[in-house]
Amino acid sequence: MSSYLMPNTTLPELGEGAGYFLLAFRGIAFGNNKCNCLNRYFEERFGEAGKDILADITGLARLLGNVGQRRIRLAHPGCGRVSHDEVSILSALSAAGQDEQDQVEAHLNWLLAGRISTETIILINDIAARFRSFERPIKAPPPLTAPSNTLPDKASLGVAGIA
Repeated sequence: MSSYLMPNTTLPELGEGAGYFLLAFRGIAFGNNKCNCLNRYFEERFGEAGKDILADITGLARLLGNVGQRRIRLAHPGCGRVSHDEVSILSALSAAGQDEQDQVEAHLNWLLAGRISTETIILINDIAARFRSFERPIKAPPPLTAPSNTLPDKASLGVAGIA
């Protein structure tokens, strides 16, 4: 299993909004932004707004791909798994849908490894609002939790030798 993919998280678990977004985002990021199938698919689901939604997703893909200080890892189009970076993008969109701007900025700061443009924040908020207006909010998976006791109890460690 590739380490850049989330363990035990699949795209169908995240709902329609996340699925539609990642379908478009991956396709655009992998160079298929002029795909008639993608355009038709979004038009069928979102009507006339489908073109505007795709334009916003294209703008976001360009900004995340060209402005940031780190490379964003994506799963391949059609893959049912999601990468850690994709989950962070979904988390930013989910936070925007819940008007949690501090969380939006935290996720974008990590994704871009630095400077966050106003344009990026506007696109994240616009995309989240459009999906929410079509009753397809973008949801993020629940946060991963670390085991409560990750270090062994010192008293249980035996002395192996003295140096």
